[in-house]
Amino acid sequence: MRERGDLAWYYAWALVVIVVSAVAGWQLAAWTSHREARDDAGHQAERMARAIAAPNVYARPDAEEQDKGMRRLDRLVRERIAEGLVLRVKVWDADGTVIYSDEPRLVGRQFDLGPKALALLGEGGSLAELTQLDADENILDRRLGRGIDSVVEVYAGFTSADGVPLLFEAYVPVEDLLHHEREAAVLLVPAMTAGPVVAGVLIFLLGLRMTRRVRAADRESIRAMYRVFSVASTERRRICRELHDSVLPELASARLLLEATERHEADPERRTVLATAVATLARQMDFLRQVIAGETVASPSRVGLRTSLEAAADQARAGGLRVEVHATSHPLDDAAGRLAVAVATEGLRNVRRHADAKHARVSVDVTQGVLTVDVTDDGQGPSSTELHADHGLGLIADTVSDLGGASGLERLPGGGARAWVRVPLDRLSGEVVRTAPGR
Repeated sequence: MRERGDLAWYYAWALVVIVVSAVAGWQLAAWTSHREARDDAGHQAERMARAIAAPNVYARPDAEEQDKGMRRLDRLVRERIAEGLVLRVKVWDADGTVIYSDEPRLVGRQFDLGPKALALLGEGGSLAELTQLDADENILDRRLGRGIDSVVEVYAGFTSADGVPLLFEAYVPVEDLLHHEREAAVLLVPAMTAGPVVAGVLIFLLGLRMTRRVRAADRESIRAMYRVFSVASTERRRICRELHDSVLPELASARLLLEATERHEADPERRTVLATAVATLARQMDFLRQVIAGETVASPSRVGLRTSLEAAADQARAGGLRVEVHATSHPLDDAAGRLAVAVATEGLRNVRRHADAKHARVSVDVTQGVLTVDVTDDGQGPSSTELHADHGLGLIADTVSDLGGASGLERLPGGGARAWVRVPLDRLSGEVVRTAPGR
């Protein structure tokens, strides 16, 4: 379960990286294409300034070619306006006076150009920006913006035919800028987003490969655990058979001999010692029978989960403990059933030996693919030392931890204790459970 959660986070972060990278690439491409479009508009103004303004504009009052040059410039400007390349053209001198415009009423008027525009005078270069045509100089230009939100205002510096630094201004339709932006975006967006997308795909493929490796490692780990636990389970059953067939009969014989000796012993002190030995031997024989019974409970897959749980409960009932059993109707395979019975057996054994309880309850449920086993009692509850030690479910807890599950022992608010186990069912395939006596 932990590995799956880690992989889910990995894929989630990979998706976030892909989306963020793609959005960032798109934004960068949009910004770059907008900048490229403005640069194109500036270059277009520079070309027009050099091609049609510089050869035809004479700024000195005594220039003989002044009128003739202005007529040629006006004709060339109106041709470009007719072609839709520009909406308006102005030529400015250094003090902010319009010395030419396709709108004759602007010629001779003076306006404040601003430091950025003035810096281009005679130096070359360009400046392009969107304008709402709301400046003072646009008093006769506002009809150009009817039906559109804004136009592109472009300035380019040039030198007149008679050597005077001047400023060329043109208004370019915003549709042209958008057209250039779209053309640039068509080229830039794939280039800038392809890298992040490819990286994301590679991350996804790497994650898929990691997933397969993790699952393969999980399956191999479970198979290895199954082999180890199977050998251990087989060995435990062999030991239990020997205990049942050899050790217990011999202990029973020794007990009978001690009891007979006790009956014929005249010395009171020796009879007391013999009685103590007989009682100790009887307790240990009972303990061995409990261990053997716990190892020989019928497989839940053969007799049913409830029958196996009731058999485990009967061992506790034989000692005077009232036991209530709740078994899920969810079908369990042999490994899950054995784990549930092992937890119930160990939990009830602890209740009998340590809890001083009168009633216990065993509950086995399956919720959202997770096996849950609870053993509760109404006894004195575990001490602080027992809560922090491996009591009762110690070896089973090792198995549960190996399978990605969890277990615990806790006090109940109203008194008593609860031992619990949670294990994902999909990690229990073929599992064999380790058990051990004690709390």
